[in-house]
Amino acid sequence: PAKAPAASSSSAPAAGRPPKVPNPTKAPKEEAKEAPKEEPKSVDSADIAEALKGSCVRRRIPLQEALMTALCAANVAAGAPPLGDGRRREAFLIKGRDAEKRLAARVNGLYVAEDNLVAERPVYRKADQERPTLLFYNEEKKYWRICHQLDAKGEFAKAKDKGDRPWQVSRPWKVFEGNKEYAEDPDMKVVFLDVANLPPDEEVEICLPQLPAGAFAPPPAAGSKREAPSSSSSSAAPAEKKAKKDKSEKAEKEERSETAEKAEKAEKARPDKKTENGGAASAGAASASGHA
Repeated sequence: PAKAPAASSSSAPAAGRPPKVPNPTKAPKEEAKEAPKEEPKSVDSADIAEALKGSCVRRRIPLQEALMTALCAANVAAGAPPLGDGRRREAFLIKGRDAEKRLAARVNGLYVAEDNLVAERPVYRKADQERPTLLFYNEEKKYWRICHQLDAKGEFAKAKDKGDRPWQVSRPWKVFEGNKEYAEDPDMKVVFLDVANLPPDEEVEICLPQLPAGAFAPPPAAGSKREAPSSSSSSAAPAEKKAKKDKSEKAEKEERSETAEKAEKAEKARPDKKTENGGAASAGAASASGHA
């Protein structure tokens, strides 16, 4: 005789085992939620001063970040608070020297004024603790020098010019080429930095300790828009302002017209001045005759 088909394991429980019954009290597993993003910690002057005690790190970063780091480092070196004491330090970039040419990496870069003066002009230090580089004026020889120290016998570069500041130098800079020879480099320029108007998309190499992440806010990326208003709202804004202005002018005009109209009616309601004066004169004459 034909054998009966075996029962499926899925349709019937195994012998001796009770069927699995879902537990209604057991809650279903929830999907894993993303941990909330931590907000950047606030950074104060003490945090920045502590960070500047660390080891210097060579890196190429946006100019805004590099300049703030260099300014804080200069302030701390002068015994001032990292974020400054109200004084504004001069800063500039040396740029244009071809990277393939001699001493390009030494002279190109970011410079910040120190507190000490030489020949009544500031001494500027490059933002590089690994390779010290100074720019200052030599009163005796009447030229600007770029050296590794104030009493150096030679220069990395120099400019025979009496300009009061390096960015006012009009003559070309001469860069050391070896064997006591210097060659003019017309492409080497000193560019003054206005903190409120820094060149966009500019990056510079520095070698300084890194500041804490919350020490400053980086500038928006080039071409990015910070929640720019939609075209409809941006175009509607001027129209709305114009409508409000027109409405205000109209209300003011109506108010002036109404005031003038009221003044005119009040003037008409008053007796004529001549009549009033004449009446007063008649009354005086009558009084005089009565007394007589």
